[in-house]
Amino acid sequence: MQLSTINGFSTLRNDQVGIQYHIAPGMPDPAQECTEECALGKDKRRRVKRESSETSLCFYFASMTIRRFIGPTFCPSLKRFQPFETALVEMQKKIADYEASIASCNQMLWTESAETLKKIDKQEAQCWIVNLQNFSSSEAYREMVRANYQQIGKPFDVASMLKRAPAQIVLFKDFMAQDKHQNLYDYCFNLKCGPRIKILLSFLTAIGKNPEEIKTELRVCCPPQMLVDFSKIENLATMPVDFVEPLQAMVQLLAMHHFDLKIVLWKPAEPFSVLQNALKQSGPICVGGKIGHSFYDIDPTKLNEKWGEKSVYGWTPGAARKKSFVKHAITIIGSVKGPDHAGGGYIYFLDPLDVSDPNAPTLEKIYKIAYKNLVANAEPIGYFDGRVIGYAWHRKEINS
Repeated sequence: MQLSTINGFSTLRNDQVGIQYHIAPGMPDPAQECTEECALGKDKRRRVKRESSETSLCFYFASMTIRRFIGPTFCPSLKRFQPFETALVEMQKKIADYEASIASCNQMLWTESAETLKKIDKQEAQCWIVNLQNFSSSEAYREMVRANYQQIGKPFDVASMLKRAPAQIVLFKDFMAQDKHQNLYDYCFNLKCGPRIKILLSFLTAIGKNPEEIKTELRVCCPPQMLVDFSKIENLATMPVDFVEPLQAMVQLLAMHHFDLKIVLWKPAEPFSVLQNALKQSGPICVGGKIGHSFYDIDPTKLNEKWGEKSVYGWTPGAARKKSFVKHAITIIGSVKGPDHAGGGYIYFLDPLDVSDPNAPTLEKIYKIAYKNLVANAEPIGYFDGRVIGYAWHRKEINS
């Protein structure tokens, strides 16, 4: 198949109805030296397997599919990027290591709503422990739970639940053993975000920003409702965990500039044609929000469609979704016009939670959802001077 290119990306289709991009699976081999061509979107290094992202690193893994790679080794004219890239890689490693150590906490935040977790006090936590112990030891109890799940139409994966139960019991016991937080939401949120703030501040210090610079730039990234509380912060190291989101947005905006990416001029309130035109002009687009296969209670089904040699997956309209408050990032690689009940079209995306392997390219999944689904679940990247800065990002045009 002869592929044309748009902004360095290969196209499978580009007509009045739709646009389809081909992104090579995997990632450039970081062991190979980078050249000037890498910065121009012409990275010819061999590609190696890219592992699944940690949920908290999805911004960087989604961006990895569209950024111009600089790499850990540099040709002379690109050495100015090295300190930032080195600090960024170190930051991601620290986050990944810490996330792995609190996997049960992350699972709880990902699968349960904030409202549910706020209702779990120490007395309720004891009930959860008893239920988990019964689930682990009694086949009859598991059958009862299975029947309850079937009645409400939720999938029941007994092997996965049995595997998670011991760590969940430990999480509830740790929550009950402390006195600072009165509900499981506050406990888990602080457990996750307190150390994250320290890691992000360490990264900003490593790239040369002093405390006053960080505070000034962080204030600009705060949503309006947080500005009063921000004025009370005296020491960045002890800032409330609620500020993890604007701090994270600040770091992501710096990374976006480093990756040579920019905000897409698209808002969820706009029609399908605006997003499709952006895809046609600049290539694949990353979007943040409650989007991706992890937000569904059921697995997607294989559709009667192909994306080159890859299979396309999707969900039936109205498929049950988790009530998670966690945000995620995905990479939109195409769109096609559709009926009004779909919001005017459909979008296709890659999920960074999936492994991407050049040795098994046909196993990589492409997901399809209605545009109205995207619109309903997209969320702001962050704020700048009290205004939403955008909902999506893409590669700058090569000649811009």
